[in-house]
Order: sequence, then structure tokens, then C-alpha cells
Amino acid sequence: MADTTDLGFFSLLARQPSLAAAAQALGVTPPAVSRRLAALEARLGVRLLNRTTRRLSLTPEGERCHFSVRDNGPGIPASERADVLRRFHRLNHEDQPGSGLGLSIVSRIAELHGATVVLADNEAARGLTISVHFNAGDQALASTL
Repeated sequence: MADTTDLGFFSLLARQPSLAAAAQALGVTPPAVSRRLAALEARLGVRLLNRTTRRLSLTPEGERCHFSVRDNGPGIPASERADVLRRFHRLNHEDQPGSGLGLSIVSRIAELHGATVVLADNEAARGLTISVHFNAGDQALASTL
């Protein structure tokens, strides 16, 4: 999604039975909801919802939500990736600032939302790729937005 506002908008849509119900929940007209959804789908390059005259349903792509962040830092050895998701665990990089909380916070927030965190090599450069995978239809995600 482009930002958390888009994620909240999509989450609300996923919980509503129709565009009209979503429009009422948002305090706007159904055409305004339809335009915003179309713009979001165009930015993402994927259709998120099936629309009929009377109901909405998630497409397979709309059921999943995936965020990734890549860096070109020193990376994290595969053998230590599970450990860095624990609070206060730091790699042996004394010259690097930090308290060892960042990835543990990401991991805990993902857990609270029923999401999974995956750490992998950054294939585009040296460094790390951190991915968070949500099920957008999941009540744990929907209830928090």
C-alpha cells in the first residue's frame, strides 16, 4: 500500500459488504470510494476487490498484503536471523549504534497482527531484506486499523 491511510481505507473496504456501506462508514459518496479504490489499484498494479452491484469480495491478491524493506548495510548472517528478532540482541558490530530493539519491535507488532516477518539476503545488493506478510482479510489486522 502507498501509506497507512491506504491500508486503513483498504481494511475498512475489506470488512464492508458493499461500496455503499463503505461510503457510509467513511462519510463520503459511493463514487468517491470507487474512485479512491481504482486509484489505489492503479498505483499497486493489481485488482484488490471484486465489485458487483450489491457486494464486495477480496481477490486473491487483495487477501494478501506484503511489505518489504531492503538495505545495503552489513547484513545479518542466516544463523543469527532468529536471534535478532528478540529484544536487546545485537550483532557483534560495536561500531554500530542501537539498542537491539528495532527488529524485536517489528516482530512483536507483526505477531499482534497475525503477520509473519521474514529476513533474507538483499539480492539487489549487499545487506538485508525484511518482509512482513499480512492476510488482509484477517480480523487481527482489520480490527486494528
